[in-house]
Amino acid sequence: MDYKIIKEEEAFKAERENWNKITGEMVNATPFQTWEWNYIWWKNNEPKNSLFIVKAFEQKQVYGYAPMVVKNNKIEFIGGKDMDYGKFVVVKKMLPIIEGFLSLFIEQGYELALQEMASRDSQLHMVEKLLEQQKYYLIHKTTRAAYIDLKKYDDFDNYFKLLSQSMRNKTIKVGLKKNLTLQTEPVTDKLLEEIQEVYFDRQEARVGNATIEWAIDVIRDMNIEKLLNVYIARDGEKAVGFLVSMNYNNNQYFWLVAFKQEYRSSFPGQLLFYKAIKDGFEENNSKVDFMRGDYDFKMRWECEIDTNYTIYVFNSLSNYLKHKLYFWLKPRIKKCIYSHPILERIYKKHG
Repeated sequence: MDYKIIKEEEAFKAERENWNKITGEMVNATPFQTWEWNYIWWKNNEPKNSLFIVKAFEQKQVYGYAPMVVKNNKIEFIGGKDMDYGKFVVVKKMLPIIEGFLSLFIEQGYELALQEMASRDSQLHMVEKLLEQQKYYLIHKTTRAAYIDLKKYDDFDNYFKLLSQSMRNKTIKVGLKKNLTLQTEPVTDKLLEEIQEVYFDRQEARVGNATIEWAIDVIRDMNIEKLLNVYIARDGEKAVGFLVSMNYNNNQYFWLVAFKQEYRSSFPGQLLFYKAIKDGFEENNSKVDFMRGDYDFKMRWECEIDTNYTIYVFNSLSNYLKHKLYFWLKPRIKKCIYSHPILERIYKKHG
């Protein structure tokens, strides 16, 4: 197997057809493995000189890609910690190709961070096996992910009846009586402004000032590629909530959701989930994926859970020990913070 490092934008663009052909054959591919998401995210949110894609091929046959960037002397997936599911774009000869990717990264002298690899995906376990002999190697549990297997249910009504009585009667039915309109809308500059306003209102109430500027161009460009929809909840003409849903391979991926706090008694966030899940059944989708975060507001939807891990390879004992100590301390510090209301408020505002 031969490997080629791609660092230039035009060379990246030239791989689109081969890349998406492989992604289309992958059983567990998500929108984060498509050429479009990787290019759009890199173009808008990564340093321009960071590109480090590795192409695996034999003669004219392309077998896979490692969608990577280099930042701070570390190789990581494009999107890094901001991406929900990381994996290599490969379907055939998977183990030797991934071994080749890892060997190349280590030979280059960089440290390595393979973020948000799902435990239900075989690639995580292959990488674990291949790195067993590395001296300074860590695997760290990062987040849990929540999803609904729609194929377990005959139809939406059958599924809806299995939700808790409180969810059905005190949330959804109450919210529907508020007569908010729930629909997908074309992504326009005006809609993107409304999304930013809703997000700012929500985040200000939760953690202080925050914006969604980092996602706006991604939303616009992914919508153009027909890989993303935006659901809006409106009170008359006023946008009071939104849900950004990626769509790929008959699956829905709920990426971003927010609503204005003054409308919380109308449950616009849950109503948007209701509308999108109902659409998923009508479109005969296989899965609704809430992605990272096993929050209570997601789990009320009869979700199943998986766990994501990040795999690290360090090039020095000091970096290895520093991160190992950090991963040990972090949950203990957070537990201490959340057990004290004043510390919790300070952390949410400034942390």
